[in-house]
Amino acid sequence: SSIEALRLPPRSTLACCWQSQESIQITITQNSAIKKIALLSALEVTPTQLTVVIFDPLGRRLASFAQDDAGLHTLSAPPEWDTRLAQQMLLAIYLHHIPSSAWNFQGSDWSTTTTQRSRALLFRQQIQLQIDYADDSSKQDRRISYPGQPLVLDIRTLSRTAL
Repeated sequence: SSIEALRLPPRSTLACCWQSQESIQITITQNSAIKKIALLSALEVTPTQLTVVIFDPLGRRLASFAQDDAGLHTLSAPPEWDTRLAQQMLLAIYLHHIPSSAWNFQGSDWSTTTTQRSRALLFRQQIQLQIDYADDSSKQDRRISYPGQPLVLDIRTLSRTAL
C-alpha cells in the first residue's frame, strides 16, 4: 500500500483553533539533477476544517486545499498540480502536530514511531514518511522525507497564533 492510500486522521484530532506561517524549501532529485523550490505556506485550523494555502516567494497564491468532515478538497491549483502532494503534506502536518496515540491503525499494517528528534509513519515496518527535527526543544525547523521518493521538504515555522 502507498502513502497516498492512507486515510487522513480526522481533522478533529488537531487542537483548535490556530494559524501558522511556514517557509518551505522543496528539493526534488531526479537523474542526479537537483531542483530546489522555495515556497511559503499558511495553515489554519478552525472548528470545521484545516486549510493550507501555498504561496510563491513573492506571496502569490499557488494552490490551496482544505480538509473537512467530508474529506480533502483542492480549492485552487494550477493545472499541473498533483493532488497526491496535498495528501502527503497533510500527512506530514498530522504527523508533526498530533501524538502517535491519535492515529487509528486498527486492523492495518500502518504504525508510527516517535523519538526525541524524529517521527515516522511506517507501513509494514518500512518508513513511508519521516520528520527529522533540527532542534528537539522547539521543533520549529524540520525536514520531511518520503523514502523511495525524490522529494524532501525543509520547513520552518515562522509564526503561530491562536484564533
